[in-house]
This record gives sequence, structure tokens and C-alpha cells, in this order.
Amino acid sequence: MTLDWPAARSPTLRCLPARERTKSEEETSMSTLNSDQFARIRTLGDIARVHATVRPDAVAMKFEGRTTTYRELDAHTNRVAHALLAAGISKDGRIGYLAKNTDCFFEILIGGAKCGAVTLPIGWRLAAAEIAYLLENGEVSLLFVGREFVALARQAIEISGQKVRVIELESDAPDGYTAWRDSGNDVDPAIAISPSGTALQLYTSGTTGRPKGVMLPPTMFAAGATIAEHIEKLAQSPFATVGGPHLIVGPLYHTGPLSGSRSIAGGTALVI
Repeated sequence: MTLDWPAARSPTLRCLPARERTKSEEETSMSTLNSDQFARIRTLGDIARVHATVRPDAVAMKFEGRTTTYRELDAHTNRVAHALLAAGISKDGRIGYLAKNTDCFFEILIGGAKCGAVTLPIGWRLAAAEIAYLLENGEVSLLFVGREFVALARQAIEISGQKVRVIELESDAPDGYTAWRDSGNDVDPAIAISPSGTALQLYTSGTTGRPKGVMLPPTMFAAGATIAEHIEKLAQSPFATVGGPHLIVGPLYHTGPLSGSRSIAGGTALVI
């Protein structure tokens, strides 16, 4: 089947050759670190660490008027890591995320990776029974939930029979996300993380049976190589963002939008 779009709807896309890029574009492109600095980025946690050291005031993320610098991202993810440890979650412990896209997702993902925890994003369009299966199969003990999905989450937890602590993301209450995160120390936990471990667990759609958990390593943004090698190749692509942010338009429980967000490793700001 061929789709014939009207000419008025067809955008004109033009990728500038390297020779046409201006000096300012080159200076603000994804090549924001030198090769030695890139080589220090081996895992998800290193993304926040290295950029916070080299370019702390650069923008890492923007979400609904809220801007987070790499300095803040590093501090927030350190706090998340310590708060997780205080909650009894450490290496290979599963934490769930049931919410629409927010900047909190990356704080949780990177903070979890710093202490060896595994983040399990859950599709918010799933029914309670389907979510219950993921909670049980993934052995989730802590679940971060968007305000509009709290009732759904509690129903799923009841069905699963799991003992799961719920932390509401948008809540300013003492047991809400911000207060929970800020209860942690902002000093790096300095926990050795193996590149061959697990940082993220995504589930298949389950079209041929039950959804299956796919475990991805802390180097997942590198697609099997080091993050430095991946970003170097990405920066050479004519489709790479030059001098601009990366807009995330799809749900982060899906591998496509999640993989696209890897540009943060190279210093490109994420707009969520």
C-alpha cells in the first residue's frame, strides 16, 4: 500500500553537509567532550557524572518549563541512588515506572543505575491485570506512579499480591517523589557497576503469549559499544541533531523513544 500525501503536508528536510556547518553549530553540536572525556562515559551513571564535571551548567533536560542542568542531574540522581539504597533496593532490585513522560524518568533511570537497580517502565495503556503480571514477573518492590494512574496502580498491586511501595511523582506530600528523592544524599554513591549487568528491563508486547522481559545493560545507550564510540558515530550522521535539543514525542516505555534519548550522553538537551 502506498500513501500519497498532499504536497502541502510534505515537509522539506535538508541535512547540512559538514562543510556548511557554521562554527557556532560545531561548537554546540553533540561533540561537546573530547575523546578522553568521552572515554570516561561507560555506563548510564557516567553520563551525569562526566558532564557535571566538564560542563555543569549546560542544559540536560527541559520539561514543562522546568530546566535541569547536568550539575543538577548529577545531584538528583545521586539522591535517587541513596534513597533507593535506604529503601532496601540495591543491585538487581527492580523499580517500576508507571507514568507519562517526565524528567523524573531519567532521574530514576540514571539514579537507579548508579546503585545497580533495574528500572522497569510500564505501559500506562495496559489494564490492571496486565500491569499486575509485569509487577509479579519483574519482582517490582517500588513503583513510581503518575497522579492519574495511582488508582490503576493500586488495583494492579492488589491483583498481583506483591508487596509494592507506591511513590507518586507529582505529589508535594511528605511521601511524594520530590521529598523522597531529596531525602537522599547528593554525594555520589561510588558503587562499582559492571557494564555487563542490567539497568533496564523492557517488556515485549506479548502478541504470541505473555510479555517477556528483555534485560538491557548499563551501556544500553551505546548499543553494544561504549557510549563514547556510539556518540562519535552518531555525531557523524547527517541526521544527527546539530546545535539543538532532542524532542521526545513517544512514550518512554517503548524502545524507540527511549533509544532516541541516548543523545543526552553526548550532551544534547532532552525536551520531554
